Amino acid sequence: MIIREMKTFSNCSAIRGAFLFLIPALIALALLCFGCNSSTKPKSGTLNGNVELINDTGDPQLDPVDFAGVTVALFEPAELDTAVTRINSEFPLLGIPINQVTEFDHRLMNPVKQTTTAPDGSFSLEGIAPGLYNLALLKAGWGFRYIYNIHVVSGTNALDVITAKSGDVNLYPVRTLTGLVSENLTLDSGRVYSFPENTTVLADVVIETGAVLAIGLNKKVEFLGNIQVAAGEGYWRITSSHGLDQAALVDSIIPFRQVGFLNPNANTQIQKMILDSAYDGMRVLGATFSLSESLVKNTYSSAGLFQAQQNDFNRVYMTGNRYRGFHVMNGASVQNSVFCRNRDPLQLFFAQSQVQNCYFSHNYIGVRPIKGTNL
Repeated sequence: MIIREMKTFSNCSAIRGAFLFLIPALIALALLCFGCNSSTKPKSGTLNGNVELINDTGDPQLDPVDFAGVTVALFEPAELDTAVTRINSEFPLLGIPINQVTEFDHRLMNPVKQTTTAPDGSFSLEGIAPGLYNLALLKAGWGFRYIYNIHVVSGTNALDVITAKSGDVNLYPVRTLTGLVSENLTLDSGRVYSFPENTTVLADVVIETGAVLAIGLNKKVEFLGNIQVAAGEGYWRITSSHGLDQAALVDSIIPFRQVGFLNPNANTQIQKMILDSAYDGMRVLGATFSLSESLVKNTYSSAGLFQAQQNDFNRVYMTGNRYRGFHVMNGASVQNSVFCRNRDPLQLFFAQSQVQNCYFSHNYIGVRPIKGTNL
């Protein structure tokens, strides 16, 4: 009996000692977990800024009452095609370097954060996970603008500081062109030009990089005068008008029909162009035509019908064209270009043509010489 009591006492002492050892350990573990949670848990950021609507058309009827109602939408960066980024890395002089400017389209993504501006143009996006984003600003009648690669950190982020600009970010009224246009035009950088109906431009046109031509669904625009692309940074763009004023995913962008450069006597030089979301892409006439440092993507029937007497392509990137790519009827020189993920990117007809120093990847057919073409 005495022995049994001594064993019980010994067991109680052991248990009590174990508890005395465990309590400090549990306290230390709790403090460690709390410290980890409080120090390593990512904090959210806030993005603040201002948008200003500027009427530079000379028409007082377009003066804004205030700056309210601009949609401000934050997006994850567009995913870059790894096959093309590898080509860019290994062969930097082929095609064009792809990046957010060439690949991002707000119609193809849902925003992670969205708000609208107050009457003074101010906005605030809250609860943003730190990281890299693209910002889209859009308002019906005032076009859209992208700001790429915004780095949001925890705490308060000021858009003008991030973009190294002082003051507001500007939107301008959409210019609408339709029917017959007979006056010479300059398509300014940072402006959106709407072509809601079939349009023929008879006069000469200067196009600045940064301009956007938004063509109506299944509509075409024909340029019969001389075309000059002004030197500048970035690209100018031809695209479908479908969904441009919406900050939401579009199931399928409805394409425009075609853009034509149709001066039969012209020596037309097009550079720094992005053309996307078309049925038939381009149609070209003229003495000579050259396309350089440009991107043609996501066309349905054809990326372009080229009927100039001589057609030159240099540092062109073509991707996502579902049927025919470049359909060239006369002589062609194709150099330093990249053709990736197309069905039939290059069809050459009737003449002596050269394809040099180009990269073809993930196409159903590479080059198709047809009907007497010497390649």
